[in-house]
Amino acid sequence: MVFPDVASGMKIGEASRVGGVSARSLRHYEDVGLIEPGRFSNGFRDYCQSTIDRVHVIRSLLESGLPVRLIREVLPYLADGPDVDVRVLPAQFLHEVESYRARLAVRIAIQTMRALVQQSHRGPKDLTLTTDRRRPVVGPGEYLIRVGAAGINFADVMQTHGTYAGGPQAPYVAGFEAAGEIVGVGPEIDSPLHLGTHVVGAGLGAFAQYMTMSAAGAIPVPSGWSEVLDSRDPDLAAEITRLTGGVDLVLESVGRATFGTSLAVVKPFTGRVVVLGAASGDAAVTTHDLVFTHHPQIKGLHIGALAAKAPSLYRSLLAEIEALIDHGVYPPGTPHLHALAEGAEALRQLEAGQTRGKHALDPWR
Repeated sequence: MVFPDVASGMKIGEASRVGGVSARSLRHYEDVGLIEPGRFSNGFRDYCQSTIDRVHVIRSLLESGLPVRLIREVLPYLADGPDVDVRVLPAQFLHEVESYRARLAVRIAIQTMRALVQQSHRGPKDLTLTTDRRRPVVGPGEYLIRVGAAGINFADVMQTHGTYAGGPQAPYVAGFEAAGEIVGVGPEIDSPLHLGTHVVGAGLGAFAQYMTMSAAGAIPVPSGWSEVLDSRDPDLAAEITRLTGGVDLVLESVGRATFGTSLAVVKPFTGRVVVLGAASGDAAVTTHDLVFTHHPQIKGLHIGALAAKAPSLYRSLLAEIEALIDHGVYPPGTPHLHALAEGAEALRQLEAGQTRGKHALDPWR
């Protein structure tokens, strides 16, 4: 049932502007019986003021989540606007609305997730917890991951300040390193891993219950253990040399505070220092140092750029790391696990140099 138009008014273009909807929406409202515009003598649609008023009511009801079928049933009771005394509505209609709202709430809960969203580039203090973030949609060459734990890195701190080159612009779901279970597989993946496989890898939006991850960079989660040394130990170089007699490879991510130690413990000529970050600031080494004092091979590496621009090489390196883990050469440690809501404080402590070992977030806590 629809209200009759009481006076001539506007053509569809003007009605679209005044009603705040597209011309296509106006035609759809007519097709499904929500409005019934008149006609000018030339056959063009004629939208009077009462029809425009009804369009505003329809928009309000659609935005509240009601389907067209229920809107069509309730419109006869809304002649004076979107507010109505529920006592005049049929009991069956009210029951159906409540049932629909319950089903809608379930669908929304399935499609949303908890996540940490960085609201600005003013640091970890603006990292906030949201409980209704829309779940990501898996794309070509990607897995949808149910995150079990998300690693915390100094790069996350840099991104909160906007100083990480090529990092996301606020607001964004923070984090980029995670371990979790494959719950969705996108197209265009050669020999994809099975649903339920637990993997570790990188991708934007790791500080959340779900994220997408490039299939090229996802590897099955290994198991293992590790011994952790404190990077702030003044005798760190001596201790490493005592334990190893000199190392073949240093993965340097601290920067200024430990770069000298890295150069001191790596084997001359054959040893390598791969610089992954600079948590304590930039380090300086002169050409004189490299010629007369230290003789390692030094290389810079941006993990995210490698994964994005050379996925095959990235995958092969991950396979090598997995082999080293399997042989006990490079065993992973057990991280300090925090609830998702503690993410901002965990990043603050990392930035202040108050953490030891690996830290991670549990998005389900």
